[in-house]
Amino acid sequence: MSDPIFIELPNTTLRAKIPVAILVLPGDNPDRGVLPDVEVEYSIGDYVAGRDRHLDAVRDLIREDREST
Repeated sequence: MSDPIFIELPNTTLRAKIPVAILVLPGDNPDRGVLPDVEVEYSIGDYVAGRDRHLDAVRDLIREDREST
């Protein structure tokens, strides 16, 4: 964990704590972010309807887990 820095805004004297950290992931591209465990594909209809296929996939996994126990 890194040490945060504290700043005080000059006009309002409000104080803020800002964490300072450098996170590096292993591999050839450390800036890639987190790779999902489950891949989800979207269709144009999903975007138009505002469907969240990632959330649907999570719900399906939870249902499957509950049914198997």
